[in-house]
Amino acid sequence: MKNTPLIKIESLVLVAVLSVSACSCTSNPVQQGQGSVEVEAPDASNIELYQIGEQATTAGFAVIGNEGKEPVLVTLESCESAPSLPPGVSAEDVVYDEVFSKEFSLYTIDEQGALSSGWDFVTVQLKYTNPNDFAVRIDLGGMRFHTFDGVNLDNTTGTDAIWAKDRDILRKDYFTPVLEPGETATFTAGFALSDDVIDQGINVLVFDYDRIGLSTKNLKAFDLRGQIVR
Repeated sequence: MKNTPLIKIESLVLVAVLSVSACSCTSNPVQQGQGSVEVEAPDASNIELYQIGEQATTAGFAVIGNEGKEPVLVTLESCESAPSLPPGVSAEDVVYDEVFSKEFSLYTIDEQGALSSGWDFVTVQLKYTNPNDFAVRIDLGGMRFHTFDGVNLDNTTGTDAIWAKDRDILRKDYFTPVLEPGETATFTAGFALSDDVIDQGINVLVFDYDRIGLSTKNLKAFDLRGQIVR
């Protein structure tokens, strides 16, 4: 089942409308595809870092009416790593294209849900609260793992989410659930990270940023440096 094009295209169309792109933090040609415009590396000079359990404010988008950013509260509750997908989850349930992965020497996923040697599946559990009196849509697909050495954010290690727990992968809102007024809900997203990247011990999860022209500024990230154990 090759469902990646459907999810990626529809997700990017929706995210573009929301002014948040899941690919906006990368200049990696493999991630973007041939013929795409190479954007500048993210400006991490004023990055805001948050710890596990620490509440932050991110952007949601009103479902009806105002298309601007609206405040949503978010807390990273946990981050775990495993050599395979969660029990009961298969390659059919994630945004995964085996042909693409093999062509660019990325990970593969076997019939038992195990990732190929040198890769781990990292899951993050986040709690969101909508403090507004109207429904808002959040963007799980806009989060990206990067390595951060304390000064620079490395574009080449940027990694998108490929899984959202208890969401229908065939729906265009797979990565963009809605929070009703005053609602608090927990979501889990999954990422395929190489062991080399994890072992660097300088991983951060970027969950909010501003796109200004081709520049990415005002980053917010959960600081997971030294906290992902495989």
